[in-house]
Amino acid sequence: MIAFAIYGAIAGLAGFTEINGMQHMLLTDFESSIGSYGIGIAIMASANPIGVIFAALLFGFLQVGGTVLSHSTDAPASVIDLMLGFVMLFVLMSFFFRRKSEIRAMKKQALTKEG
Repeated sequence: MIAFAIYGAIAGLAGFTEINGMQHMLLTDFESSIGSYGIGIAIMASANPIGVIFAALLFGFLQVGGTVLSHSTDAPASVIDLMLGFVMLFVLMSFFFRRKSEIRAMKKQALTKEG
């Protein structure tokens, strides 16, 4: 809980600095989904500090690629958000199935110890 409070304060300070220090106003097109990207990156990296770097790079490359794609073709940039959603869905599904197999292995091990 202390870590959440510290990182929340740091994120709030970063947002305050962006609004008051860089722009001097609240912009209407301010990126409001940055927090959700951060949560997605942390989940995808399994809270591994090195994994966060690679997950953030993947998200960044996909965002930039979506912008380039929308400027060069008629494809909407929202396709990239759909791709990020599928990536997150598959990561969460892998956590679910991995945990389910771990539970199955623990039950099997407990049964062999009893018998």
